Amino acid sequence: MPTYLHQGTEIEPTEAMKFQVIVAGSEITGKEDVILVFHTNEEFSKMAAQTRYGDQVQGTLQLIREKVLPERKRAALIQRMHRLALQHKEASFREFAELLDKDPKDEEVIRMAMLDRTPLTPNLFDPMLLYDRAIEREPPTTSPQDPRTAWLPIPSGFWPDLGWVGWNDRAQSVRFFGMNILCQHKWFGGRWAWLFGFNGLLNLSHLGFARITSSVISY
Repeated sequence: MPTYLHQGTEIEPTEAMKFQVIVAGSEITGKEDVILVFHTNEEFSKMAAQTRYGDQVQGTLQLIREKVLPERKRAALIQRMHRLALQHKEASFREFAELLDKDPKDEEVIRMAMLDRTPLTPNLFDPMLLYDRAIEREPPTTSPQDPRTAWLPIPSGFWPDLGWVGWNDRAQSVRFFGMNILCQHKWFGGRWAWLFGFNGLLNLSHLGFARITSSVISY
């Protein structure tokens, strides 16, 4: 079970889930099993300013306010574009796995696509994979092994409504590279979960995010 901290003080998991912002990943928290909580994104941004992610965190919040949310008036067109992009990414990743004669969830697919990639490896794996089942082993070392597991690769970008591809309130675990953000409601509303790390694996129940993610930001 992770340790939850607010302003350096350990709190109970039930209390942690009441905070609007939750942050995981040793590059920010200092340890893999430590999760930080904040009342607001602005509070987190001040803390993140002391890390190498400071400008990226602040820039993301500024983009949301100034560039992303005003685009909601074009939601119908954006829905068509995003559905096409996500479906194309899933198909490309599935075809890459078939080329290796592996299941898309197989660790070798991740290794070939990201961990051991060379300048000649096509950019087929993006910063985040969502799974609709929990990872069976803690701490997680592989993606979910249940053969019924469905997965969704998330390309870099701002994705305001996972329901456009049937993934609203569906994800239970995640694999992530770099900085990624899960949001509780469509168009980046509600609670936020910031994820930092290289090949991080996490059951979203530890963040209070199992089956409630509706929009995501991926870098």
